[in-house]
Amino acid sequence: MLRLPEAARPGANGWRVAFAVVLAAVVVGSVLPPGDDPATRIAVPDWLQHGLGYGVLMVTLVASQAQPRLWWSALLLVALGLALELVQGWLGYRYAELKDLLANAAGIGLAGAGMAMIARRAASGSG
Repeated sequence: MLRLPEAARPGANGWRVAFAVVLAAVVVGSVLPPGDDPATRIAVPDWLQHGLGYGVLMVTLVASQAQPRLWWSALLLVALGLALELVQGWLGYRYAELKDLLANAAGIGLAGAGMAMIARRAASGSG
């Protein structure tokens, strides 16, 4: 079990709300038709959007848990990413792409590794 420092957990309800908002944004953004208007497009590479989105999902999901489970959270979010990629493949106006799934997993992994480092540091009393 991951033990986050209290400063990183100001209130589980706030983290739960943050997770719900980010989850909704990721799910909706994954199934909406791609916009044709350049003004509405985010000028950030697709792989970075995936990595950041799933990294933020990982942080908010783990921080919202009373007893954070890093590995289970990571597996759940990878499964979510896979499910959304499969849905995109069925939609007809989106494409399921392995590189997107890998970017999701990279974001989850980097966020998880960062949280594990913070927890280890807090547990050892340094930092």
